[in-house]
Amino acid sequence: MRSKSELIIAEALASVGIAFEYEKPLCLGGSSSYPEFTIDDEISGRTVFWEHLGLLEREDYRRGWEKKQAWYRSQGVLPRNEGGGPNGVLVTTSESGLGGFDSASVQTVIHKYLNG
Repeated sequence: MRSKSELIIAEALASVGIAFEYEKPLCLGGSSSYPEFTIDDEISGRTVFWEHLGLLEREDYRRGWEKKQAWYRSQGVLPRNEGGGPNGVLVTTSESGLGGFDSASVQTVIHKYLNG
């Protein structure tokens, strides 16, 4: 894991028995990306790609994320709140210097998006 927050996510997923792959290459449309977590959701039969956005306060990071988010959309990977897409569901978490990040928020995301 590249960050403490990613470790929190990985431990939370493992603690409820959700198998995942970390930074598994995602190749679509002739290009590749490396989502932090790839989860094959057996209940829905869909693939969930979980990205943790830890530095959105930095302009360069935010621009990079906007580009990556547009790539996901163009490849048919859409946010869960939009019903997902034909090539997967995108779930994101974020943190800031003001709000931080904790395991309770991760548990909420797991319950909301991966356990029903």
